[in-house]
Amino acid sequence: MFFVLSKVIAFLTVPITWMILLAVYAVVTKRKERRRKAVIGITVMFLFFSNPIIFDEFMRHWEIPGKQAEDVEEVYDVGIVLGGMVFYNKDLDRISFHRGSDRIWQAVDLYRRGIIKKILISGASGSLDEDGLLEAKQLKEFLVHIGLSEEDIITEETSRNTHENAAFTVALLNDEYPEYDNFLLITSGFHMRRARACFEKEGLTVDCYSTDLYTGDRWFNFDRLFVPHIETLQNWKTLNHEWSGYLVYRVMGYL
Repeated sequence: MFFVLSKVIAFLTVPITWMILLAVYAVVTKRKERRRKAVIGITVMFLFFSNPIIFDEFMRHWEIPGKQAEDVEEVYDVGIVLGGMVFYNKDLDRISFHRGSDRIWQAVDLYRRGIIKKILISGASGSLDEDGLLEAKQLKEFLVHIGLSEEDIITEETSRNTHENAAFTVALLNDEYPEYDNFLLITSGFHMRRARACFEKEGLTVDCYSTDLYTGDRWFNFDRLFVPHIETLQNWKTLNHEWSGYLVYRVMGYL
């Protein structure tokens, strides 16, 4: 039930959804004044949520900053990589990578540098339907295929969300790898705040290594100041999902 509810909340937190609902209202309402206000609302929301500078400032205060690999001063027993970075292409019968896959590539880099001794991948599929994705299992097969040692890759293959990532990973580590005692959590910067809190709630202390960061140095030009960016609307979906997810997790006692 919670899993389905989280998908509904994710749909309702998308700015495009709000604009569509206002557009429907503008069409069905019989009062011209209400229609005018609805059109103004759609215009204001579009200009606000499509502006990359506005988005950057909100995201800058949320995501956990990253660091250079050279600045990591400790060697970790395990780098814990959270899923949500690939999808399964049924036509080609293989996984395909999207933006979040920076998580696994940064983990591979840290492993090659000797900063993490083992890579633990957590996650199955976050889809409501049968999409063919078994993320941790399939990513392990891929990493072994490109030359990583199978013995150095641990998988947690049943979790479907961040809470389960933490709960199932901690249970796995306690049951099968009690000798490990220092951990580096590797996930997207926008996701790190909620993920870290979930692991701490489960009693596991982790250090953070943020990936695929949305923000960096501030920079301004005419394009970013005045030209609407459609992709920024999608970025707001990501941020709103994290905000609502953090709030729901707090209410549910997962944090």
